[in-house]
Amino acid sequence: MSSDHWRMRLNNYLQERGERSTLSWDVWTTGPAHRLTWHAILYVRGCQMGTARGQHRGAVKEEAARQAYLALHNTYSS
Repeated sequence: MSSDHWRMRLNNYLQERGERSTLSWDVWTTGPAHRLTWHAILYVRGCQMGTARGQHRGAVKEEAARQAYLALHNTYSS
């Protein structure tokens, strides 16, 4: 699996543990319509696990998911 599929990895990781429903997002934009900045905060079990901002919604969500996946994976694989 390519490293650019962090949302899928995170979803699979949580689903394997019966925790898929604990994932939630806050996603919003700032700035003028012709130059939006996307913001995303990813929560697992109500705890903030990833944040990102950038020009593309999908890339922002991927980065937040990457942060969350790595944090969770490192926590539970140690």
